[in-house]
Amino acid sequence: MTAKRDRKHPGRRRACLLGAVTVAAAVALVPTTRAAAGGPALGLRTGADSASNVATAPGPFVTLLFSRTEISAADNCIEDDTNIARLDTTVAPYLQSLGMAGTGTLVTKRTQDTTRHCTHYNDDLTASWADATNLAQNYGWSFVSHTATYPSLAKIESLTPTQAMAETCGSKATIKAHGLPGAAGMI
Repeated sequence: MTAKRDRKHPGRRRACLLGAVTVAAAVALVPTTRAAAGGPALGLRTGADSASNVATAPGPFVTLLFSRTEISAADNCIEDDTNIARLDTTVAPYLQSLGMAGTGTLVTKRTQDTTRHCTHYNDDLTASWADATNLAQNYGWSFVSHTATYPSLAKIESLTPTQAMAETCGSKATIKAHGLPGAAGMI
């Protein structure tokens, strides 16, 4: 199925490679999250000091944002992890091993208790509330709104102020109601 998916979406392999390069760049250039909490940061690792931790001043920082918190790939909405680095079993533990945590986005009215939502032309499965809770509790992730329903641009332009508030602040409240950290500062 992977070969079929790669033919169907030739950019997927490049996107996966780009994602790996982005994480590698973040690991090389950004102090660990311990610095954000006031602890010593790990400095850049060069050949001379790669075996030891070198303290540096805190910052700059980067947010590793995972749009819609896509857990895995799918073929026609059927989970297919073949040659896929799953978010919950590979990416999150790897980031944690580097002292980093991700920020996931959630489309709150499409997020279900334990069932993953199929998206992106039936090729991806997004996190359930249970998945998001696992990422927060076990890997230190936080979450922000990707709106309540992910409306089209035409729909956004026609929203009343009350509807716009429900799409943004209402989805923030839903994330908070599920006990997940984050929820504010991005959409």
